[in-house]
Order: sequence, then C-alpha cells, then structure tokens
Amino acid sequence: MQASAANAGSESETSYASEMPSPVVDYDFSKGDNGTGEVSNSAASQTFGSARITDGKSTQAGRYEDGALTMDGKYYVDLPDGILQGKSSVTVSTVVKNNEFNSSSSQWTYLWSMGGTGQTAQGSWATSTHTSLYTSLTSRANGEGESYFSASQNLSMDQFQTLTATIDGASKRVTLYINGKSVGSSVASATPADFLDNTHNVIGESRYPGVGDAWFKGSLRSFSVYDSALSQEQIARILPKDGVEDLLTSQADAIEVPASATSDFTLPVSTSNATVRWSSSDSGTIAVDESGKALVTGRPENTTVTLKATLTPHDGMAVPAVPIERSFSVLVPQRMNDDDLRSALVGALTIDDADDVRGDLLLPRTVSLDAYGISGDVTWKSSNPEVIAIAAVSKGSQSVSAVVKRPECSAALPVDLVATIDSSAFDQPLTKTITVKVQPQSLGVDTDHTRVSVHDPSIVKANGVYYSFGSHRAFAKSTDLQHWQTFTNNLNTDYEKIFSEIWNSWPKQDSNPDVTGNMWAPDVIFNKALGKWCMYMSLNGGGFPYQKSVMVLLTADDIEGDWTYVGPVAYSGFQASNAASTDVYRVLGDNADLSRYASLEDTGINMIDANVQYDEQGNLWMSFGSWFGGIWMLKLDSSTGLRDYRTVYKTVANVSDAYYGHKLAGGHGNSGEGSSLVKKGKWWYLFLSYGGLSQTGGYQIREFRSSSITGPYLDQNGNAAVYSEKIADDTKINRGLKILSSYQQEGSSEILTSQGGNSMLLDDDGQVYNVYHTRFVRTTGNLEEHQVRVQQMMTTPDGWLVSAPYEYSGGLRQKSAYTEDAVAGEYQVVVHDPTVFYSGGGATSSSIYRAVTVTLNKDGSISGAAKGRWNVEGTSLTLKIDESQKGALLHGTYVGTVGEQATETGGYARVFSMVGGDVFPASGSDASYSTGKVAIWGSKSIDVDEAIGVCGTDGRSTEISTDTPTGANAQDKTSIQASSSSKGRILASTGSPIGILLAVSVAASCAGFGLRRISRRQR
Repeated sequence: MQASAANAGSESETSYASEMPSPVVDYDFSKGDNGTGEVSNSAASQTFGSARITDGKSTQAGRYEDGALTMDGKYYVDLPDGILQGKSSVTVSTVVKNNEFNSSSSQWTYLWSMGGTGQTAQGSWATSTHTSLYTSLTSRANGEGESYFSASQNLSMDQFQTLTATIDGASKRVTLYINGKSVGSSVASATPADFLDNTHNVIGESRYPGVGDAWFKGSLRSFSVYDSALSQEQIARILPKDGVEDLLTSQADAIEVPASATSDFTLPVSTSNATVRWSSSDSGTIAVDESGKALVTGRPENTTVTLKATLTPHDGMAVPAVPIERSFSVLVPQRMNDDDLRSALVGALTIDDADDVRGDLLLPRTVSLDAYGISGDVTWKSSNPEVIAIAAVSKGSQSVSAVVKRPECSAALPVDLVATIDSSAFDQPLTKTITVKVQPQSLGVDTDHTRVSVHDPSIVKANGVYYSFGSHRAFAKSTDLQHWQTFTNNLNTDYEKIFSEIWNSWPKQDSNPDVTGNMWAPDVIFNKALGKWCMYMSLNGGGFPYQKSVMVLLTADDIEGDWTYVGPVAYSGFQASNAASTDVYRVLGDNADLSRYASLEDTGINMIDANVQYDEQGNLWMSFGSWFGGIWMLKLDSSTGLRDYRTVYKTVANVSDAYYGHKLAGGHGNSGEGSSLVKKGKWWYLFLSYGGLSQTGGYQIREFRSSSITGPYLDQNGNAAVYSEKIADDTKINRGLKILSSYQQEGSSEILTSQGGNSMLLDDDGQVYNVYHTRFVRTTGNLEEHQVRVQQMMTTPDGWLVSAPYEYSGGLRQKSAYTEDAVAGEYQVVVHDPTVFYSGGGATSSSIYRAVTVTLNKDGSISGAAKGRWNVEGTSLTLKIDESQKGALLHGTYVGTVGEQATETGGYARVFSMVGGDVFPASGSDASYSTGKVAIWGSKSIDVDEAIGVCGTDGRSTEISTDTPTGANAQDKTSIQASSSSKGRILASTGSPIGILLAVSVAASCAGFGLRRISRRQR
C-alpha cells in the first residue's frame, strides 16, 4: 500500500513539475556580461529588461570568478523598475555565497531590496546580511509598520546556496528558505501590492541609498523573481545539484529508525522531496518490503542489522552527483524471560564514574530497556545524607540532584545510593544499591558540566539551589553552578490563559499576534514584605517607532511555581491615541505631553529586561530598557511589588524622566540592553549587553559602577554610562569595561562569541558570579546555538569586577600573599579589545584575540610578547609594559589580582585578571576621558598540588576572601551548601536557539548493553 502511494506521489510530482510557473525575471550571472556590464533577462515573458552592474554613477563591467559575479562592495546590480508592482504573491530566489557579515551597527548591508527606497517611505521588501540573515517588509516610513524576522541559519561563507524568499498574498506570510529548507517565517502587515514606489530594485545596495551603508560582498550566480509564492516542492525544483544534495542530506539526517526492535516496525518510504528505498544487511533477521514494513525475526543471541536508505529526488528536481544514502544499525536483542528482564533493567541503571565522585550528581529518574519497551521510575536514598543528600525533585525535571559534601583531606568516602525502580512491567519494585566513592578536595576538581540553553538567564539562589529563569519560558536549576537541569511550571503550559487579558489589551499587534515567542527575560526576587517570590516578565509587542511592550508581575509561594499573574508594572510604546489604556496619565497627569516618547533616540524605549534589587535602605528598585532611549530605573512599592506611584521624578534630559524614572545608561539610539546590577563593597556595578544578540551581532558585556544604585554610573576611564549624543558605533569604542571577548587561549575548550544577556549573582560567601548565554565561533551546523556559562569574578585592587579566565569548575582559590617566585613564569595573556567583535569567518577570523606569551621573569622584568617591569604585593599584581609586539595590544600600567583556577581542559592555572593600559583611547564623541584602560587576563599552567594545596601543610590555598555580601539575588534560606566542584554524570551537553534541554533518560537493553545517555531538543 505504501509503495503504491509512493509511486502515485511520483506521478503527481511529474505532473506538478509541468505546472511550474515561469519567472518574470531570470538573470544568469554565471556566463558573465561580455564586458558590457549588463546581464539579460532570460525569462520567457521578456517584459523586463537587463540587469545593470553599476557603481552608482555609471555601468561597470563585472568581475567573474567560479561561475559567478564577484561583488566586492564597490558595485551593485540595478534591476528594472516595476518588477513587484501590483503583485501580492511573490518569490525572490538567488544563488549566492556570502563573503562577510558586516559588524558595523551604523553601516548596514543588504543582499537585495525591492520596491521603493527607505527614504521615499512608500514600501519595500529586503533581505539583509548585516550581522546575520534577516528579511524585512514595510509599506510605510522608515521602519514604520515593519514586519521583520531573523533566519535560524546564516548564509554560508564557504559555499553557494539558494536563498529563496516568498510572500503569500492571501495569508501575508513571508518565508525564507536556504536550499529549500525553511529557516524562518512570519506574517507581514502588507504585501508588495501595497508598495507605492517600485523604482529601487537592487542587488547588493542599501535599502536606504546615500546614507553610507556598506554594499554586499560575496558572489552571485543567479537572481529570479516569480509572481507567485512558490511552494517548498516547487522551490526544490529550481535548486541546482548541490542545493538538492544539501536538501536531501538534511532529510536523510532526519529519518528516524529505532535503535532496537523486538517486533515489526515501519520505515518511511518518502521524504518531502524524495522517495526512499531500503536494503537490509541481514534479511533473515530484518526483512524490509517495498511498503517499508520491517519484518523482525528474533534470534537466541543479540543480532545487529544494518538498514540502508537511498534517497531519490522527485521528478523535476536536479539529480545530485553522489547518491544520498544513510545507514542505520538496529539491534534485535536476544529473547528473555521475566527474570532476565528484571536483571537487565536493574543492570541498566548505573552512575558514571561512581568511584571518582568530585561534585554534585544528577541521578536518573527513569531507566528503560528500549529494545523491550520496558521502563521504570527511579527514586533514591542515601546511606549517608551528611555526605550525599538527595534533593527534592522538580516538576518537569528528568533527573534528581544529589548534593555532595567532599572531605578536605581524607581517603575516599564510600556512600551507598539505593535506587527503587517502579515499573508497570513487574508486580514488585526492584532495588539496586550503587556504592559511590566521594573523593577529597585535595585531589582537585572536575571540569565536566551539564549544559542547558537558557537565553537571557537571570540568576537567583533559594534553599541552597541556584535558579536560572530565561526568555521563552526556559527554566533551569543547579546545586553547584555546573550541572544544570531544566524544570517546568504553569508558565510552560498555561501561559496563553495567564497572559491573555494583558497581552490582548496592550502588546499584541497585527505584525506580532502571538504571545508564544514574546515572553522575555524574566527576573525573580524574593519580596520580603509580601513573603512571596516575584517574577518580573516582559511581554514584548515590538513595533516601530513605538515599541509596544509591558513589564508584568507574577508571584509564587515556591520559587519553582506555579505562578499567579498580578498586574502590569510599566509600559512602553504609548502615544496620545492609546495612553489611556496604560497608567501613563495616572503618572504624568491628564493631557500630558507624550511627544518625547515617540522618538527612539529620545525617551522611546522597549519595556524589557527587568532587574530588581533592594538598596541598602531596603527600598526596591527595577531597572529596565533596551537600546533606543536607554536604560532606566523605577522605585517599586515593596508592599505590592508594583510601581511606587508616590515617588515622583523630574524630566531632565539625559538624567531622569517623569514616567521612566532615573536614567542609568545609553540613549540616543545607541545599543545597550539587559541591565544587571550587583552591590559588592561600596560599589553598585551595572552590567549591560551591547550589540546584537546573533552569532555575528557583536553581543558583549560592558561594566560601569556607582556609589548609588540610581547612579550616575561611570566606566573604568571615568566616562558616563549615559550617552549625550548618537555614537557612530558604540560596540567598537572603549565605553564601559568589556569583560569578555572572543579569544583563543590554552586551557579553553572552545571559542565563544556574543556573550551577553547576563545576570550577576552575589553568593552567600561574597563570591560574585557572571551567568550569561553564549554562542560559538563556527561556520557549520547551528550557528545560533546558545548555552549557559558561568564565570567567577575577581576584584582588582582599585575595585573593578573582572572575569576569571576560565569557566567556573569549582571556586577560585587565592593565597594570603604571593612571592615573586610563585608568580613568575610564562603566561598566556588575553586582551579584551573593545573595538572589535567576531562577525563571521570561523576560527581564523582576525577579530579573535589569540593569546600572546608574556613572561614575568624572577628579576622583575617582562619579556616575550611584551617588555617592561612587574611586581607583586600580597595578592595584587602590577604590570608596567613599555612596548609589545604588533597585535599584542599591550602598553601602559595594569593592576590586578592573582589566584588559582581549574582550566576547561582538565588542568590548573595560576591566573591574574587586571584593568589598565592606554591602548584604546577612543571612547565616543561625547566622552570626557580617553585614558584607554581595558580588561586583560593571563594564565600559566601549574600542577594540582600548587593549585589546591597539599593536605597537612600551612600553605594550602583557601577560597578567595571577599567583603560581607549584600544584594537581592543571594537569598539562601537554608544551611545547605553546594559543593565547589562537581562532575557531570548523566546529562549530555546540548543546546538550541530558542529551546532548552528537555529530558534525559537512562536507556539500555540487556546482555552487555551499557548506560546510554539521550538528550532531546525542542525549538
């Protein structure tokens, strides 16, 4: 039956292929222009003329390589007028290779733009390769009514791809495809038929000609436009061979075949664009018929069979040069009786490295024999809760935390962990005892981590557990800041009902109708007066120029939920026509002048990214805002958790606003969002994320400080966090202390980029941790994958919080004082250059700082990549660098702190982290100072005894001493303390662009099949 359906599908495809519409324009750039600078339209209709290569003044002969027009940013392609005129459904498709993403925040880059110019404000549709791939359609003014979305995948910088954009006139849905694979879709507010100007149709030039935008750099093989929205199947038929190969490869990768089988199962005989033919290496054990049914014959012994799938493209598609095949191993397990199955299920439950426990454990909640369809729920008990305490299980969590307290110096401590397995397959519960050995701290830490993906992770501690709350309802917790597990509550399941009234009454717009992707960056704090946990969540409506969003309050008795909606706290995006639906007139008075809120370079903001803190007097404050009009702060009523309407603010430019309160940072359209505050010692520290959050968008964390929670905040050079004018590109100036960059150094496991959305934690012992999300430097795979990272902060002698060089794997240690002999040595030094960021190109990108070798000699001199003098006093280190090699970016005086830390690759290092130098004076046109200080760090390899200390000696290291802790997010309400080190046992490393690690289960079959770790992803 299925075979017949597949054949019928092929006949349908043949018929359908003949119904492929013809393009209205079809330009083939692979054949060159014969020196004329013009490429003719090969479409059958010939309604429109040639495409013209121009530098904006005259026609230019193009340069051609590899069968494509090479676009070097010095010319673009001018297309005939009127191509989209009157068309509500359109497809634009081009075969292209991108050479670079533009890292500038002021000079944007467009791949193509059609309709009118941005200046004429009469409608246009464009795709951009600025910092990442996105598409935008508007029928009105500069961004007004804009429908915009980013693609989930960027264009390749290594190979040609077919980028196709469609808009369906009936639904107004815009979709982007790369090689026939959808990489994004959204509903627009208009169609090209609404455009009133169709005289600016270009490839490579800006949507806004004449404003100084950069022109596209890459290679172009073809460009075509259809007067209908092609379906995915039709798009597949216009792909060249390599595009079809990529498309079918992805479909082959998506085929799911069971890893084991005891009974018959069915295999797919088709994908969206191909038929699938199967073969078996052992048809006596698994035979596959033409319909895809796999017939299983059991054996007395375990038998592994290889099933091979061969994909053949549908008729009308190009045929790849190499057949698309995938092989799958399927285990047919031996026959078992009930006693054998019980033994196998018990045997499948294991703990990794049980003899070498160095930190908290994540124990499985389930165990299964997938091959037999048998599973069971697992509960745990500890024989010694003083050493290993089993924590309570969270809703939605697939593992159980076991908090480990390691001895300082002793032999390993054995602890029995007793598991009870309840399975519906058996009448009685099963038990298993696993003896683990807890190693002393003197043996060092382990650098394993259990990863989760939480975007914009806020951090708070409760009952000895660290909780992270992020955008898109991603929630995770950890007992040690290393091994994270996700959990759920009613916000994951009932969010539409919870937010229905407020969403429909304010943020919801035609161009942004669904709340699902618009619950952003929650911040959680325990409200002492209410005796409840308070969550401040942004419901983002977006829009232009009015960013129509609202900050709302939810409360819960338990930090893990469930959560109850209370009400709105503050709004953005209001104007005279709708302000009555907000509290604006209650605050400002009837008929107040709202004109300043109309400009995103004045006081117009987006009400997102709350951070709520108690000050020293017990007053409750909320900071918020994003880009545009800046970062602001309001006083809250601690008795309600909502806005304190009794507090009045004056409207003073760049200082305060009657509705939004105190201005902390940013403004005038400059970047900066995601404020996070922490109080340590006498300073309030303000951290912001500059730039765009995509992999190549330049997201980066900058630091300021003030003696008052309400500011003013200054950076390490004395410059204000608040801008007084528009800056050309604040992601590339030395404004705010840049604490992380993209770097390559010994001891790091990977190169990070776009670190941001951070939250600072002041822990019970005074340690400060930076919890942030990061993307990764790569050119293949999921470029927008992100994960949570934690790095401990160090305090310089002059009071700046600077990052330790490596991810947190147990706490930093610091001796009471260091000798010159101890500090001397060869260090890998990294400079956090505030003028560059990773904008594509992979590990060879020039924007990645490659650690330079600097030697601190015992005689106090500095050699290697830099020359100068150094000295250490106590724990304070000073470097005075007179000169350095080209590219090292080291000069001037640096002051910092010394300590010891575990690296990310299993070693140990003596580290320093510092602020100083005079290499980077550019701080913006409104800056008062240009002293050029930046953050740097260094590390040298040491052995474990030097890092941890030897038991029984007086010189053993201790945790870094700190000031008495204060701050809202260190809210531990029990005496349970997490271990400073741990090892990942069960959860696998994973992450996804807007998803979270959903589940981990232990699965195994019998007779020698060991523990198998499985991670699932959700987008």
